[in-house]
Order: sequence, then C-alpha cells, then structure tokens
Amino acid sequence: MIRSDVIDYTRYSSGDADIGFTKFIYMLLMKFARQYAKVSNFYVYPDERRTRQPLEKFCEILNAGALKHAEVRCSPFRLIEFHKSDECIFVQMADVLIGSIAYKTNGHDKKPDAAACKQELADYIRQKAGVGALDQPTPFRQRKFTIWHFRSA
Repeated sequence: MIRSDVIDYTRYSSGDADIGFTKFIYMLLMKFARQYAKVSNFYVYPDERRTRQPLEKFCEILNAGALKHAEVRCSPFRLIEFHKSDECIFVQMADVLIGSIAYKTNGHDKKPDAAACKQELADYIRQKAGVGALDQPTPFRQRKFTIWHFRSA
C-alpha cells in the first residue's frame, strides 16, 4: 500500500533528500502561483541552507511550472535569494510562526513542562487560520493555510 504521508526519496528524488526538500518548496510555491500569479509577481527569500541546486535554475523551473499550471502569460517568479535568518527579520518571523505550529503538530504542547506562551501563539494562529487542529493535515483544498504531514520512509 502506498502511503501519502511517507516520503520515499529513493523512488521520487533519486535518493537525494536535498532534491526532495526542493520539490516540497516547489509545490508550496506552485500553490501560491495558482492562486496569485495573475495579479502578483514573487520575490522569494527562503532561509539560507546548503544545497547543490542553483537558485537561478530553480527560478526557471518555477516559472515554467507557473506558465503551465497557473495559466499566466509571463514569468511571475522574479527572484529567489537565500537570506540568513539571523540577519532578516521577516525570515525570523516566519521561523517563529512555523515553530509555533510545529510545537503543536509534534505534540510538544502535551508535555508537563510545555510553555504556555508557545501554546497561546499556536492557538491564536489556529484560530486566525480557521482550522480545527494544528496536529492534523489540512484538507487538500484548504486555500489560505496548509499543513502537510510527512514521514521519511
């Protein structure tokens, strides 16, 4: 049985977790392209990481995907550039929000010494996002806020 929550890097990414992670970023950015590329251009600043994938090539791939799947006439992805999280307040803010969601998703909120402030932020995000729970994947059609759950094979 094929499980949709298990990542099989051997089958889909030639055994390369770096390529697999880049594919997840591609899928996330394609979701934005399908929703907003007709009215927006994108400047993407992910947290710096080590990768063998050139960002210029990735930008070309994203634009080709947007032209194919988002029904746009021009390339909406204008720039992809790594930023160091300790030097960019926006990446730091994303880290705090994602960390808060992960706190709930991974069950850290159920530990006896769970931090109340982290729980409160996660609950606030859940409420504003309009989802029932942060420890469950959101439905595929969820538009504005999405949680994907995966495990390595």
